[in-house]
Amino acid sequence: VMVLAHAPGPRGAYWVNDGSIIFAPTTDTGLFRVSASGGSSRQVTQVDKEKQLGHRWPEVLPDGNTLLYTAWDRDSSKNRIVVRSLDTGEEKELIQGVSFGRYVPTGHLLYASDGTLMAVPFDLDSLELTGDPILVLENVMQSSIGAMQYSYSNSGTLVYVLGKYNELDRTLAWVDRQGTIKPLEMPRRTYDDPKLSPDGQQVAVQFKVAAGNVWTYDFNSKRLKQITFDGLNNQPYWSPDGSRIAFASDRAGGEENIYSILSDGTGPVERLTSSDNSQSLTSWSPDGKWMVYYEFHPDTGRDIWVLPLEAEREPYPLLNTDSQEAGAMFSPDGRWLAYASDETGEYQVYVSSFPEMDKKWQISINGGDEPVWARNGRELLYRHADQMIIVEYTADEEFRAATPEWLFEGPYVGPRGKNFSNFDISPDGENILMLMTLEQDISLTTRVNIVSNWFEELTSNQRIKN
Repeated sequence: VMVLAHAPGPRGAYWVNDGSIIFAPTTDTGLFRVSASGGSSRQVTQVDKEKQLGHRWPEVLPDGNTLLYTAWDRDSSKNRIVVRSLDTGEEKELIQGVSFGRYVPTGHLLYASDGTLMAVPFDLDSLELTGDPILVLENVMQSSIGAMQYSYSNSGTLVYVLGKYNELDRTLAWVDRQGTIKPLEMPRRTYDDPKLSPDGQQVAVQFKVAAGNVWTYDFNSKRLKQITFDGLNNQPYWSPDGSRIAFASDRAGGEENIYSILSDGTGPVERLTSSDNSQSLTSWSPDGKWMVYYEFHPDTGRDIWVLPLEAEREPYPLLNTDSQEAGAMFSPDGRWLAYASDETGEYQVYVSSFPEMDKKWQISINGGDEPVWARNGRELLYRHADQMIIVEYTADEEFRAATPEWLFEGPYVGPRGKNFSNFDISPDGENILMLMTLEQDISLTTRVNIVSNWFEELTSNQRIKN
């Protein structure tokens, strides 16, 4: 296996006939191109950050020079399928409000629209739509990131999966050490990034309404309160005294950087970092003097950076290797940093001394990510697939970890791209706050449907009947 490029949050890739691969490395960047034999990546498209979140789902048309992709808008109703000359960079918008464009040899452009697969006649020479859209298939599984679960062969065989992603139906739940689940009385939302307040009375979460924003939920009043309003905002983290919430945001019109605001949502938003690279906050030190975050760079991928919150506040990299590092979390005493890295070929959890980073211990054995410290100063938890793993430790000048032990398991929601921890631990350490996707009928989603001679049906404008 050869690593060609870093893609911590991939949104599609296409192997071009010239031996290169065009790909979307993360959710919020343009498209890049890399040789299939290795080498440096170069950027192909630039994202208009005032309007767009990123570019995704690339495909190159049969001429080998025209790129077809989806421009993902801040307002998803304005997502666009675009064609672009790889020689001149000239672009043309084809359709708005849809995604996942694909060309088929029948002379049609396929696209996805709210679970419906559509086709429209398309001329390769003029790059123009030449007829009315045709409804091909309804109720095809399509995720909130735009991808639709279908594919086809050059001989005309279509495969697809019916059903819906249940991404909108999430809730938070307390899970005790025996795995007993107690869902919270919260509205169903696309929750992500839960982080408990220092006193354990509130949780900060991110979920998407129009754009992603940070909200707080009070366990006593059962009230949701919106904290951020401008731009795309995510990955909240409380200050040690609970007075502020830091978060990542693209509100300045560029890549996501780090900001903070009073935890009740009042007062001005303070910008803490400024970078042309995408950043995401993962932890705030117990003494309030440091923040750690990951920064994505096209050459090295995800790197761990630290921001001193005293003096001149000049951030610097802690780990910037060719491996992917993320999810860095401060220990309760601030002397250790737990993080995940794929330096061995699979993600493992490590602990390093802080701030020198001159000592390192591998904690997980068979893989792991999402490390979170219990506040008791004796335990570190992490996830491996659906399993929650617990590790007891002692620490003085050295860090000594016991053998990891299974705690419980279940299909709880994990993080996007292993970038951060998508659970938290109650102050007393007895309960874990997890994200749950609510139950759905999986009978449709576990069956792959096959249609032979589909090109003939498409040419004759026949709709597929489920």
